[in-house]
Amino acid sequence: MSPVDIRPQDTDVSALPPLRLSHPARLTLRLRFERPNRHRPGCDRPEEGTVKAEPPPGQECLMNVGDRTYHLEEVHWHTPSEHAAGGVAFPMEQHLKWVTTTAAGEKGYAVLAIFVHPGEAHPSLDRLLGSARVGSTTTCPYTTGVRWTVLTHPVQASAAALAHCRSLFPDGNAREVQPLGDRRIAGDRHRW
Repeated sequence: MSPVDIRPQDTDVSALPPLRLSHPARLTLRLRFERPNRHRPGCDRPEEGTVKAEPPPGQECLMNVGDRTYHLEEVHWHTPSEHAAGGVAFPMEQHLKWVTTTAAGEKGYAVLAIFVHPGEAHPSLDRLLGSARVGSTTTCPYTTGVRWTVLTHPVQASAAALAHCRSLFPDGNAREVQPLGDRRIAGDRHRW
């Protein structure tokens, strides 16, 4: 059911669990291309190929949300942003996809979403975006129960890096905003 339009008037301002990230001081991500799966059951449209940036084995990246620990599985990008903030989409949205395994052996997912807008060059992000030859899309089976954290402060990348990614997807590679339904959006005291 993701993504949604995050509107301040629909946000439950409450105390959120602490979010802590830990990773090596210098992190090398591997870029890889994942071929499209054109025959996945339950898909209403063919999937695109995806470029993913992944931490290699031995470079552990962790995200703690409250008392739950997640391991970084991949990073991918959407242009324009999938989520909107008050009806406004950003030029790009970066997703850091995290996974955890419960005591029962089931996988749980969390995504840390970061809006990206043009501005000062960001050496690492610009290098990754400039290396992309294809992009990524939200893929079916559109797993439910994913814990989303959308940061309210966007990061910057150079206009050239954003334009390069946009040129790969002139029609965009973002899923449309979905109805909020009975989902709850919790936010901190920061106002958009």
